[in-house]
Amino acid sequence: MKKKLLALLLCLVMALSMIPAMSYADNIVEGTNWYLDRDHCLHLTGMVTNSSTIATDNTPWKNYKSQIVSVVAENGAAIINGTRLFQGCTNLTAANLSKLNTAPAISMYMMFCGCNALKSLDLSNFSTDNIATMVGMFENCSSLENITIPDSVTLIGGFAFQNAERSIGEADEAVNVRLHPTMFRMAEHIFQFLHLKSGLLCEELRNKF
Repeated sequence: MKKKLLALLLCLVMALSMIPAMSYADNIVEGTNWYLDRDHCLHLTGMVTNSSTIATDNTPWKNYKSQIVSVVAENGAAIINGTRLFQGCTNLTAANLSKLNTAPAISMYMMFCGCNALKSLDLSNFSTDNIATMVGMFENCSSLENITIPDSVTLIGGFAFQNAERSIGEADEAVNVRLHPTMFRMAEHIFQFLHLKSGLLCEELRNKF
């Protein structure tokens, strides 16, 4: 009886081992608290270590940026340094960052620079209390149609939207930028070369342009 039971359990184990399981081995590449799946979606799963500087791109997925078509921040995803995080992701078309904890972040320098296929971006959940710079954050995002800036933002760095135009001078092709009325200070050239749908800006902000 014991032999039959043992044989049955052995058969069960062998059968289970043959069932395909989803694992990191099924991904294109994996790193500490992130991975790029076979659908070219970048998943952020925990605190992401990023040693990029104003001068150098050292993002952990630097060599795979051209393959990324979407980004998803999962529960527990967080950043301290957002510098150049998605810069040069030229095929990025969708970014769900609603679960990304940016409270510890100190920089968002050129964070989305060069994401020229990205059309919409909702950053309303971003915490920017400790951010020292957002210079060039959306520079060269030439397909950008809609963007929502967090209510907590009171200053965006210079050239943040430089060359982010869709079609200069055509009102129906302008970029929707939703800003909170508390944003009273804006760096020089923040909207350089960007055609805005100014109706989305409160009167007090429009008077500053």
